[in-house]
Amino acid sequence: MATLRKPIETLDEGFRLLRRRWFPSPAGLDRGFLATIGDWMRTNAEFRDRPELHPLTWRLYSEASGGAAPDMRSAENKEKVARFVRELRTVGEWLGLMETAFYGAELDQYYAHPINRGWSAAYRRWAEDPTFRRYWPILRGEFSRKMVEFCEQEFNLGVEVRLTEAAKPSDPEEQQADLAWLDSAYAFEFCAGAQSEGLANVRYTGLNEVVTRAGESAWIIHWQPLDDGGPQHDLRLRTACGVIAILPPPAGGRAGASDEHELFVWIHGCHRNLQIGRAAFAVRIGERRLFDLVDPRRGYAIERSGSGALRTYFPRTQKEEARSRDQRAMWYAFFTPYGFRRVNRGESGESAAADFDVLRYSPRSDESRRH
Repeated sequence: MATLRKPIETLDEGFRLLRRRWFPSPAGLDRGFLATIGDWMRTNAEFRDRPELHPLTWRLYSEASGGAAPDMRSAENKEKVARFVRELRTVGEWLGLMETAFYGAELDQYYAHPINRGWSAAYRRWAEDPTFRRYWPILRGEFSRKMVEFCEQEFNLGVEVRLTEAAKPSDPEEQQADLAWLDSAYAFEFCAGAQSEGLANVRYTGLNEVVTRAGESAWIIHWQPLDDGGPQHDLRLRTACGVIAILPPPAGGRAGASDEHELFVWIHGCHRNLQIGRAAFAVRIGERRLFDLVDPRRGYAIERSGSGALRTYFPRTQKEEARSRDQRAMWYAFFTPYGFRRVNRGESGESAAADFDVLRYSPRSDESRRH
Protein backbone atom coordinates (compact mmCIF):
# COMPACT_ATOMS: atom_id res chain seq x y z
CA MET A 1 0.00 0.00 0.00
CA ALA A 2 0.98 3.63 -0.38
CA THR A 3 -0.37 6.57 1.54
CA LEU A 4 -1.15 9.89 -0.12
CA ARG A 5 0.69 11.65 2.69
CA LYS A 6 4.32 10.93 1.77
CA PRO A 7 7.60 12.90 1.67
CA ILE A 8 8.88 14.55 -1.49
CA GLU A 9 11.25 12.11 -3.20
CA THR A 10 12.51 13.93 -6.31
CA LEU A 11 13.42 17.45 -7.38
CA ASP A 12 10.81 17.34 -10.16
CA GLU A 13 8.13 16.48 -7.63
CA GLY A 14 9.23 19.33 -5.37
CA PHE A 15 8.96 21.91 -8.16
CA ARG A 16 5.59 20.49 -9.20
CA LEU A 17 4.24 20.92 -5.66
CA LEU A 18 5.65 24.45 -5.40
CA ARG A 19 4.06 25.47 -8.70
CA ARG A 20 0.71 24.09 -7.58
CA ARG A 21 0.88 25.97 -4.26
CA TRP A 22 2.03 29.27 -5.80
CA PHE A 23 -0.35 29.23 -8.76
CA PRO A 24 -2.06 32.65 -8.56
CA SER A 25 -5.83 32.84 -8.09
CA PRO A 26 -7.92 35.31 -10.11
CA ALA A 27 -8.96 38.47 -8.27
CA GLY A 28 -12.10 37.99 -6.20
CA LEU A 29 -12.07 34.20 -6.56
CA ASP A 30 -12.30 33.53 -2.81
CA ARG A 31 -15.45 35.64 -2.39
CA GLY A 32 -17.18 33.92 -5.28
CA PHE A 33 -15.98 30.54 -4.10
CA LEU A 34 -17.40 31.05 -0.60
CA ALA A 35 -20.75 32.02 -2.12
CA THR A 36 -20.85 28.78 -4.10
CA ILE A 37 -20.17 26.76 -0.93
CA GLY A 38 -23.30 28.26 0.60
CA ASP A 39 -25.33 27.28 -2.46
CA TRP A 40 -23.90 23.77 -2.32
CA MET A 41 -24.75 23.38 1.36
CA ARG A 42 -28.38 24.39 0.76
CA THR A 43 -28.65 21.85 -2.04
CA ASN A 44 -26.98 19.21 0.11
CA ALA A 45 -29.50 19.81 2.90
CA GLU A 46 -32.37 19.49 0.45
CA PHE A 47 -31.08 16.12 -0.74
CA ARG A 48 -30.82 15.01 2.89
CA ASP A 49 -34.22 16.26 4.07
CA ARG A 50 -36.47 15.29 1.14
CA PRO A 51 -37.17 11.53 1.26
CA GLU A 52 -38.22 11.43 -2.40
CA LEU A 53 -34.65 12.44 -3.32
CA HIS A 54 -32.96 9.76 -1.18
CA PRO A 55 -32.78 7.16 -3.99
CA LEU A 56 -30.93 9.74 -6.13
CA THR A 57 -28.21 10.16 -3.50
CA TRP A 58 -28.00 6.36 -3.22
CA ARG A 59 -27.31 6.11 -6.98
CA LEU A 60 -24.97 9.12 -7.15
CA TYR A 61 -22.70 7.61 -4.50
CA SER A 62 -23.01 4.00 -5.58
CA GLU A 63 -19.44 3.19 -4.51
CA ALA A 64 -20.61 3.77 -0.91
CA SER A 65 -24.17 2.49 -1.11
CA GLY A 66 -23.73 -0.64 -3.19
CA GLY A 67 -25.50 0.39 -6.39
CA ALA A 68 -29.14 0.54 -7.45
CA ALA A 69 -31.59 1.56 -4.74
CA PRO A 70 -33.50 -1.33 -3.17
CA ASP A 71 -37.28 -1.70 -3.33
CA MET A 72 -38.50 1.45 -1.57
CA ARG A 73 -41.91 -0.08 -0.82
CA SER A 74 -40.30 -1.91 2.08
CA ALA A 75 -40.14 0.09 5.33
CA GLU A 76 -36.85 -1.63 6.20
CA ASN A 77 -35.28 -0.61 2.88
CA LYS A 78 -36.58 2.94 3.23
CA GLU A 79 -34.86 3.24 6.59
CA LYS A 80 -31.66 1.68 5.21
CA VAL A 81 -31.52 4.23 2.39
CA ALA A 82 -32.50 7.11 4.67
CA ARG A 83 -29.77 6.23 7.16
CA PHE A 84 -27.16 6.17 4.42
CA VAL A 85 -28.32 9.50 3.01
CA ARG A 86 -28.40 11.17 6.43
CA GLU A 87 -24.90 9.97 7.22
CA LEU A 88 -23.31 10.93 3.92
CA ARG A 89 -25.10 14.27 3.57
CA THR A 90 -24.35 15.23 7.18
CA VAL A 91 -20.65 14.54 6.68
CA GLY A 92 -20.88 16.59 3.48
CA GLU A 93 -22.42 19.44 5.48
CA TRP A 94 -19.60 19.26 8.01
CA LEU A 95 -17.08 19.44 5.19
CA GLY A 96 -18.88 22.43 3.69
CA LEU A 97 -18.64 24.22 7.04
CA MET A 98 -14.99 23.24 7.32
CA GLU A 99 -14.23 24.67 3.88
CA THR A 100 -16.14 27.89 4.64
CA ALA A 101 -14.13 28.35 7.83
CA PHE A 102 -10.89 27.32 6.16
CA TYR A 103 -11.09 30.13 3.61
CA GLY A 104 -13.09 32.65 5.64
CA ALA A 105 -10.79 32.47 8.67
CA GLU A 106 -7.62 31.68 6.64
CA LEU A 107 -6.99 28.59 8.73
CA ASP A 108 -4.03 27.52 6.61
CA GLN A 109 -2.19 30.53 8.04
CA TYR A 110 -3.92 31.19 11.37
CA TYR A 111 -5.09 27.75 12.51
CA ALA A 112 -3.31 28.07 15.89
CA HIS A 113 -4.57 31.64 16.53
CA PRO A 114 -6.73 31.85 19.69
CA ILE A 115 -9.65 33.32 17.72
CA ASN A 116 -9.86 30.07 15.72
CA ARG A 117 -9.80 27.78 18.77
CA GLY A 118 -13.47 26.84 18.33
CA TRP A 119 -12.98 25.78 14.72
CA SER A 120 -9.91 23.79 15.73
CA ALA A 121 -11.89 21.86 18.33
CA ALA A 122 -14.82 21.24 15.98
CA TYR A 123 -12.53 20.05 13.19
CA ARG A 124 -10.86 17.54 15.48
CA ARG A 125 -14.13 16.18 16.88
CA TRP A 126 -15.51 15.63 13.38
CA ALA A 127 -12.27 14.15 12.03
CA GLU A 128 -12.15 11.57 14.86
CA ASP A 129 -15.67 10.30 14.18
CA PRO A 130 -15.70 6.87 12.44
CA THR A 131 -18.62 7.83 10.18
CA PHE A 132 -16.74 10.95 9.06
CA ARG A 133 -13.63 8.87 8.33
CA ARG A 134 -15.67 6.32 6.40
CA TYR A 135 -17.04 8.88 3.95
CA TRP A 136 -13.97 11.13 3.76
CA PRO A 137 -12.32 9.25 0.84
CA ILE A 138 -15.59 9.45 -1.15
CA LEU A 139 -16.31 13.14 -0.52
CA ARG A 140 -12.77 14.59 -0.49
CA GLY A 141 -12.79 15.04 -4.26
CA GLU A 142 -15.70 17.50 -3.99
CA PHE A 143 -13.66 20.03 -2.04
CA SER A 144 -10.64 22.19 -2.78
CA ARG A 145 -7.23 20.60 -2.93
CA LYS A 146 -5.83 23.12 -0.47
CA MET A 147 -8.41 22.33 2.20
CA VAL A 148 -8.13 18.57 1.64
CA GLU A 149 -4.34 18.64 1.99
CA PHE A 150 -4.67 20.70 5.18
CA CYS A 151 -7.12 18.21 6.73
CA GLU A 152 -5.05 15.18 5.77
CA GLN A 153 -1.91 16.67 7.28
CA GLU A 154 -3.51 18.00 10.46
CA PHE A 155 -6.04 15.26 11.27
CA ASN A 156 -4.53 12.03 9.90
CA LEU A 157 -7.25 11.76 7.26
CA GLY A 158 -5.05 10.36 4.55
CA VAL A 159 -6.17 7.68 2.12
CA GLU A 160 -4.19 4.52 1.41
CA VAL A 161 -3.89 3.19 -2.13
CA ARG A 162 -3.40 -0.49 -2.95
CA LEU A 163 -3.28 -2.56 -6.13
CA THR A 164 -4.76 -5.94 -6.99
CA GLU A 165 -3.62 -8.03 -9.93
CA ALA A 166 -6.51 -8.23 -12.38
CA ALA A 167 -5.41 -11.68 -13.55
CA LYS A 168 -5.40 -13.08 -9.99
CA PRO A 169 -8.50 -11.77 -8.23
CA SER A 170 -9.14 -13.01 -4.70
CA ASP A 171 -12.87 -12.69 -5.43
CA PRO A 172 -13.54 -12.94 -9.20
CA GLU A 173 -17.21 -12.05 -8.86
CA GLU A 174 -16.43 -8.93 -6.83
CA GLN A 175 -13.70 -7.86 -9.24
CA GLN A 176 -16.07 -8.23 -12.17
CA ALA A 177 -18.57 -6.00 -10.37
CA ASP A 178 -15.80 -3.45 -9.71
CA LEU A 179 -14.74 -3.50 -13.37
CA ALA A 180 -18.34 -3.12 -14.53
CA TRP A 181 -18.75 -0.06 -12.31
CA LEU A 182 -15.50 1.48 -13.56
CA ASP A 183 -16.27 0.53 -17.15
CA SER A 184 -19.57 2.42 -17.12
CA ALA A 185 -17.69 5.62 -16.18
CA TYR A 186 -14.94 4.95 -18.75
CA ALA A 187 -17.53 4.35 -21.49
CA PHE A 188 -19.38 7.55 -20.58
CA GLU A 189 -16.15 9.54 -20.75
CA PHE A 190 -14.49 8.07 -23.83
CA CYS A 191 -17.18 6.26 -25.81
CA ALA A 192 -20.61 7.80 -25.24
CA GLY A 193 -19.05 11.25 -25.09
CA ALA A 194 -16.76 10.77 -28.09
CA GLN A 195 -19.00 12.51 -30.62
CA SER A 196 -20.00 15.43 -28.40
CA GLU A 197 -16.39 15.97 -27.31
CA GLY A 198 -15.12 15.83 -30.89
CA LEU A 199 -12.79 12.92 -30.19
CA ALA A 200 -11.17 11.76 -33.38
CA ASN A 201 -10.78 8.21 -32.11
CA VAL A 202 -11.26 6.03 -29.04
CA ARG A 203 -8.34 3.68 -28.45
CA TYR A 204 -10.24 1.11 -26.37
CA THR A 205 -13.96 0.43 -26.17
CA GLY A 206 -13.83 -0.56 -22.51
CA LEU A 207 -11.67 -1.44 -19.53
CA ASN A 208 -12.38 -5.15 -19.93
CA GLU A 209 -10.63 -4.95 -23.31
CA VAL A 210 -7.64 -3.27 -21.65
CA VAL A 211 -7.43 -5.82 -18.83
CA THR A 212 -7.82 -8.77 -21.21
CA ARG A 213 -5.09 -7.54 -23.58
CA ALA A 214 -2.70 -6.77 -20.72
CA GLY A 215 -3.08 -10.21 -19.11
CA GLU A 216 -0.83 -10.44 -16.05
CA SER A 217 0.30 -6.84 -16.53
CA ALA A 218 -2.93 -5.18 -15.34
CA TRP A 219 -3.75 -3.86 -11.88
CA ILE A 220 -6.94 -2.51 -10.33
CA ILE A 221 -6.38 0.60 -8.18
CA HIS A 222 -8.19 0.69 -4.83
CA TRP A 223 -8.42 3.37 -2.16
CA GLN A 224 -9.28 2.85 1.48
CA PRO A 225 -9.47 4.99 4.64
CA LEU A 226 -6.48 4.90 6.94
CA ASP A 227 -8.93 3.35 9.39
CA ASP A 228 -12.60 2.49 9.29
CA GLY A 229 -13.17 1.86 12.97
CA GLY A 230 -16.32 2.09 14.98
CA PRO A 231 -19.51 0.09 14.47
CA GLN A 232 -19.60 -2.34 11.56
CA HIS A 233 -21.47 -0.93 8.61
CA ASP A 234 -23.86 -3.09 6.59
CA LEU A 235 -22.96 -1.35 3.32
CA ARG A 236 -19.76 -2.35 1.53
CA LEU A 237 -17.50 0.39 0.22
CA ARG A 238 -16.59 -0.13 -3.43
CA THR A 239 -12.99 1.03 -3.35
CA ALA A 240 -11.95 0.33 -6.97
CA CYS A 241 -11.14 3.63 -8.65
CA GLY A 242 -8.93 2.95 -11.67
CA VAL A 243 -6.79 0.67 -13.83
CA ILE A 244 -3.08 0.58 -14.66
CA ALA A 245 -1.87 -1.76 -17.40
CA ILE A 246 1.03 -2.50 -19.74
CA LEU A 247 -0.38 -3.49 -23.13
CA PRO A 248 1.56 -5.28 -25.87
CA PRO A 249 1.88 -3.50 -29.22
CA PRO A 250 -0.88 -4.21 -31.74
CA ALA A 251 -0.19 -6.78 -34.41
CA GLY A 252 1.07 -5.28 -37.64
CA GLY A 253 2.55 -2.15 -36.09
CA ARG A 254 5.10 -0.04 -37.92
CA ALA A 255 8.60 -1.34 -38.47
CA GLY A 256 10.79 -0.47 -35.52
CA ALA A 257 7.86 0.14 -33.19
CA SER A 258 6.69 -3.45 -32.75
CA ASP A 259 8.60 -3.70 -29.47
CA GLU A 260 7.02 -0.62 -27.86
CA HIS A 261 4.40 -1.40 -25.22
CA GLU A 262 1.73 0.99 -24.00
CA LEU A 263 1.39 2.21 -20.43
CA PHE A 264 -2.33 2.71 -19.75
CA VAL A 265 -3.47 4.68 -16.69
CA TRP A 266 -7.11 5.61 -16.09
CA ILE A 267 -8.65 6.99 -12.86
CA HIS A 268 -12.38 7.43 -12.27
CA GLY A 269 -13.27 11.10 -12.71
CA CYS A 270 -14.57 11.42 -9.13
CA HIS A 271 -11.13 10.42 -7.78
CA ARG A 272 -8.98 12.22 -10.33
CA ASN A 273 -6.49 14.97 -9.50
CA LEU A 274 -6.23 13.67 -5.92
CA GLN A 275 -2.72 12.14 -6.20
CA ILE A 276 -4.13 8.60 -6.38
CA GLY A 277 -2.23 7.81 -9.59
CA ARG A 278 1.10 8.87 -8.09
CA ALA A 279 0.37 6.92 -4.92
CA ALA A 280 -0.44 3.86 -7.07
CA PHE A 281 2.93 4.17 -8.80
CA ALA A 282 4.56 4.11 -5.35
CA VAL A 283 2.78 0.92 -4.20
CA ARG A 284 5.18 -1.93 -3.52
CA ILE A 285 4.49 -5.25 -5.23
CA GLY A 286 6.82 -7.73 -3.63
CA GLU A 287 10.19 -6.01 -3.37
CA ARG A 288 9.55 -3.30 -5.97
CA ARG A 289 7.28 -0.33 -6.52
CA LEU A 290 4.79 -0.37 -9.35
CA PHE A 291 6.80 2.13 -11.38
CA ASP A 292 9.85 -0.04 -10.87
CA LEU A 293 7.83 -2.75 -12.62
CA VAL A 294 6.80 -0.57 -15.56
CA ASP A 295 10.13 1.24 -15.73
CA PRO A 296 12.21 -0.53 -18.43
CA ARG A 297 15.50 0.20 -16.66
CA ARG A 298 14.46 -2.07 -13.77
CA GLY A 299 13.86 -5.19 -15.76
CA TYR A 300 10.12 -5.79 -16.17
CA ALA A 301 9.00 -4.16 -19.40
CA ILE A 302 12.37 -4.73 -21.04
CA GLU A 303 11.96 -8.49 -20.64
CA ARG A 304 8.72 -8.25 -22.57
CA SER A 305 9.49 -5.51 -25.06
CA GLY A 306 13.11 -5.73 -26.14
CA SER A 307 14.12 -2.08 -26.27
CA GLY A 308 12.10 -1.24 -23.17
CA ALA A 309 10.32 1.74 -24.77
CA LEU A 310 6.86 2.61 -23.46
CA ARG A 311 4.18 4.89 -24.88
CA THR A 312 1.08 6.51 -23.45
CA TYR A 313 -1.75 8.16 -25.39
CA PHE A 314 -4.29 10.94 -24.93
CA PRO A 315 -7.18 11.42 -27.44
CA ARG A 316 -7.08 14.59 -29.49
CA THR A 317 -10.23 16.63 -29.88
CA GLN A 318 -11.50 18.25 -33.05
CA LYS A 319 -12.76 21.26 -31.11
CA GLU A 320 -10.08 22.68 -28.85
CA GLU A 321 -11.78 23.86 -25.66
CA ALA A 322 -10.40 24.98 -22.31
CA ARG A 323 -11.53 21.74 -20.65
CA SER A 324 -9.74 19.50 -23.15
CA ARG A 325 -6.62 21.67 -22.88
CA ASP A 326 -6.69 21.40 -19.09
CA GLN A 327 -7.15 17.63 -19.22
CA ARG A 328 -4.25 17.28 -21.65
CA ALA A 329 -2.09 19.48 -19.42
CA MET A 330 -2.89 17.29 -16.38
CA TRP A 331 -2.09 14.15 -18.39
CA TYR A 332 1.23 15.63 -19.50
CA ALA A 333 2.08 16.81 -15.95
CA PHE A 334 1.38 13.34 -14.55
CA PHE A 335 3.74 11.46 -16.87
CA THR A 336 6.65 13.88 -17.41
CA PRO A 337 8.16 13.45 -13.90
CA TYR A 338 8.62 9.75 -14.74
CA GLY A 339 10.75 10.53 -17.80
CA PHE A 340 8.08 10.52 -20.55
CA ARG A 341 8.60 13.04 -23.36
CA ARG A 342 6.31 14.29 -26.09
CA VAL A 343 6.43 12.61 -29.49
CA ASN A 344 5.96 15.00 -32.41
CA ARG A 345 3.16 14.20 -34.83
CA GLY A 346 5.53 13.39 -37.68
CA GLU A 347 7.38 10.78 -35.64
CA SER A 348 4.44 9.16 -33.84
CA GLY A 349 4.81 6.08 -36.03
CA GLU A 350 1.40 4.46 -35.99
CA SER A 351 -1.45 5.52 -38.24
CA ALA A 352 -3.77 5.47 -35.20
CA ALA A 353 -1.42 7.80 -33.33
CA ALA A 354 -2.48 10.65 -35.61
CA ASP A 355 -5.63 10.83 -33.46
CA PHE A 356 -3.69 10.99 -30.18
CA ASP A 357 -1.09 12.98 -28.34
CA VAL A 358 1.76 10.60 -27.57
CA LEU A 359 4.34 10.53 -24.80
CA ARG A 360 7.22 8.08 -25.04
CA TYR A 361 9.63 6.73 -22.45
CA SER A 362 12.89 5.19 -23.55
CA PRO A 363 15.64 4.11 -21.14
CA ARG A 364 18.24 5.29 -23.67
CA SER A 365 16.80 8.80 -24.03
CA ASP A 366 16.29 9.03 -20.26
CA GLU A 367 19.89 8.07 -19.57
CA SER A 368 21.19 10.67 -22.06
CA ARG A 369 18.89 13.32 -20.55
CA ARG A 370 20.24 12.69 -17.07
CA HIS A 371 23.86 12.73 -18.22
